[in-house]
Formats: sequence, C-alpha cells, structure tokens
Amino acid sequence: YVRNTNFSMAYFSGGGSKWQQQTKNKQIIGNQGLHFVSFVLARKGFNVAITSRNAKGADILIYNEDCSIVKTIQIKSITIKQYINVGQTSEKIGPEPKLMCDYWVFVNLSYAYPRCSVYAKEELQPLVTVDNNPGKAGKWSWWLPSNVSDNCLDEWDKIQL
Repeated sequence: YVRNTNFSMAYFSGGGSKWQQQTKNKQIIGNQGLHFVSFVLARKGFNVAITSRNAKGADILIYNEDCSIVKTIQIKSITIKQYINVGQTSEKIGPEPKLMCDYWVFVNLSYAYPRCSVYAKEELQPLVTVDNNPGKAGKWSWWLPSNVSDNCLDEWDKIQL
C-alpha cells in the first residue's frame, strides 16, 4: 500500500465562498473540525484515531501499521478570527508554555469548504504569548494570534510519521 501524497483540497468545490454556520454550539463546531481533519488524514493514507473529547492532550493520534510510531495532533476549530487559547499556568514567570502535540491544525469553518492551517509544534511555539493579567481563576493564559488561521494553508505534507 502506497500512501497518496497528492491529495489536494482543490478536489472539493466552493473553496472561497463564505458559509453561514448553522450553530454556535462549541462542541458541534469542534466536532466539525475534528472529523474533517480526520477525513483528510485518512484520505492521505494515515491510520487515524480520535481521542476522548474534552480531555487534555491530543485530539487525534496517527500511527503506522504496527503502531510503533505514533504522532499527536491538536485541532482548533474557529468560526471567527480570534486569539486562540492554548493553555494556562498558575505562574506568570516560569517556564515557557510547552505545546503538547506534535502537530496543530486550525480549521476555519467560516467558508463553504473548511480552510486548514497546519503547523508543526516547533514552528508554532515561538508565536505563543502570555496574558498580562490572570483570569478569574488566578491563572495566566497562553495565546496564539488570530492570524495563525491565515497561514500554512493546506500544508498537509508537514504531517509525517
């Protein structure tokens, strides 16, 4: 079996037109992005496993045929441009935020066909900033700028086992 590395988002129609989201439910929006990314990865020949929702850590695991290599993927689904929360700490000064997953995919669902920005952890880490003030729970949040969903569009070949 040879993995199809030529799978392209151009396969689908309606790429640039705006889409009116049918729900504001964050769980459903998250599921849309999660299952869309799972579909794309499976079409590219990866074994894909979706993890438990609302648990800390990866949303998707991809692995080789004998499970000797596993990579983790975090999915962030958005419907509007906004800063993206990627974690919290109880200490403002301390270690830099550590992104847990090997890959991050930001799925912009405001278009007729979802736009996906694909990042390796190493290229995303330098973009993380911390709040100036702690939130209600007394924790500082780590954020990514809203433009992360505009860059690295459909760069699926970054994802490797």
